[in-house]
Amino acid sequence: MLNYYSLTVLKGFCLFFLTLDYQIAKSVATLLIVYDRQLF
Repeated sequence: MLNYYSLTVLKGFCLFFLTLDYQIAKSVATLLIVYDRQLF
């Protein structure tokens, strides 16, 4: 029971960090595009 719960929490954390990573990457890409357009 505890093992299964730990695995679920671990999977949840992995998914959360992956999503967070994706959001940060998307934000950085958007900022770079906007900055690039203003620069040229």
